[in-house]
Amino acid sequence: QNRMAVRALYAAGGRYETGATPDAPLRELLHTAVLCNDARLMKAEKSGTEIVQNDPTETALLRIAQQKNLDPKALRVEQARVAEIPFDSDRKRMSVSVRESDGSRRVHLKGSVETVLPLCVGFRAADGEQPMTDAHRSAVLDEVERMTGTALRVLAFATKREAGDVIDETGMVFLGLIGMIDPPREGVTEAIATCHQAGVAVVMITSDHPNTAAAIAREIGLLRPG
Repeated sequence: QNRMAVRALYAAGGRYETGATPDAPLRELLHTAVLCNDARLMKAEKSGTEIVQNDPTETALLRIAQQKNLDPKALRVEQARVAEIPFDSDRKRMSVSVRESDGSRRVHLKGSVETVLPLCVGFRAADGEQPMTDAHRSAVLDEVERMTGTALRVLAFATKREAGDVIDETGMVFLGLIGMIDPPREGVTEAIATCHQAGVAVVMITSDHPNTAAAIAREIGLLRPG
């Protein structure tokens, strides 16, 4: 349907219900999701209708932040962006540098797990930052497998203090994961069944994680037993 919605949150090594009150690790994750994001949510002057600018994935991140009582517009004013490396399909990530209220710089990074996790040397735990360990990496990858196995598209998030004016994406601190789902369009399952009955082969082309793609394919009847 091209209408993403957040269904899973993972921070400090734990899962959060989407309706949970955010603690410090979850707030930090959502701050990065807002700041490393090009989407805009605005109200039409006459009708008051919400107008969305940018893609559904980034819009979903803003909406979950709003649900957690964060104000994306205010946060972006308080921590203004001063530099960015845009997302592209080769890097599979984007990063921004913001100026915090004390004048310091901070880098925020989001992207696919396979491109973000190798850049992280730290892990945001419940009691603060810790060195990244093999156990942390294993736990993150296990959670990715769980999320993608339920047809969720997963983004990873990281941050760090930045001393210079040029964005350096190494030495990041891993913050967490956000899993989203894009419901299939109405009638897709029936259309695929009709094609199968007629002997027509149907192929799905996607850049999703293999587990996500397989779960979606099973849901719409494209991937069948055997």
